[in-house]
Amino acid sequence: MFASNRTPRPPRRAPSGFTLTCLALVWWAACREVADRSATGLLHSVAAGAFVPLMAAAFLLFLTILGFLALDILRGYRAPSLRALLSLPARATASREWFLGGAVGWGAVVLAILPVVLRRSLSVQTWFAPRGLLAAGISLATIALSTLTTEAIFRGYGFERLRTSMGPNRATLLLSAVYAVIVSFSMGSLTAFFVSFTFALLLAMAWRRTHALWLPWGLHFAWNAALGVLFGLPLFGGAELSTIFQGQVQGARGFTGAGRGPIAAPWTVVVLLGVLLLLFRVTRDFAWAYTHPPVIAGGFPMNVAPPPAHAAMEQSAPPPPLVQILPNTPQTGSRDGSLS
Repeated sequence: MFASNRTPRPPRRAPSGFTLTCLALVWWAACREVADRSATGLLHSVAAGAFVPLMAAAFLLFLTILGFLALDILRGYRAPSLRALLSLPARATASREWFLGGAVGWGAVVLAILPVVLRRSLSVQTWFAPRGLLAAGISLATIALSTLTTEAIFRGYGFERLRTSMGPNRATLLLSAVYAVIVSFSMGSLTAFFVSFTFALLLAMAWRRTHALWLPWGLHFAWNAALGVLFGLPLFGGAELSTIFQGQVQGARGFTGAGRGPIAAPWTVVVLLGVLLLLFRVTRDFAWAYTHPPVIAGGFPMNVAPPPAHAAMEQSAPPPPLVQILPNTPQTGSRDGSLS
């Protein structure tokens, strides 16, 4: 047979972690508009549109997962499970991590809004009605899904791929800056950039201390739930939720963010930096259990076989004589009754 003159094609090079992260961000941004339009078109007439934000968050999470799967196929790698894809591993401390993140997020909101309450610059209007309670429940479910999607992009799939290309420190700073730019652009506030950047650093630290999204997801959920549902204040990105509380802040810009609340107040940056130090301390056990590499013994096995001549000498050698050890003291004392 004739030999072919065609040169073989080189193997296809897998996309880098930086490329995968950029594609994931672009996919997420495109899916946000698609999810909003799909939810509005499907549920516009249901409960006066009360379920539209919830369904939009569910659609966005579903489309984001599909994007992750497609990018992994492009990379030539497939995650073993959905948990691994979303960086939500099954572990004994999963619920403890989530609730610890919730406690940290709740505490951060309380500290951020405490000066506003003490200065009596916060006014809250309540709407205790069955419809309001339903709206609050829908808002909490919406926050749970939307924060999971955001964490999966910026602290989960995107961060894990990006840190393989540029290291964890650079990946943390870059993705935190991208998150802050998106938030500040949608809100039109420069102070919101520094607040959201510090908040993103806090969430990134939560992932790096546990190598999972349980802790940052709980922290992000508690932050949004406390601000948006309990106090009725604006959230990052200007999202508005239906709830039984509607709050307004007025007063010094350093604490109220010129009416935008803690998400645009310089005081919140100080609070988040303090919470960052607290988080580093309270996650020592998780960091020890999940971030340190396992100890692997080094060296080489020393089971060396003896030389053949030595083995032959051991086999031909006669057995050693039996040695009987006699007592040192005379044994007549027991017969005549004397001890000397």
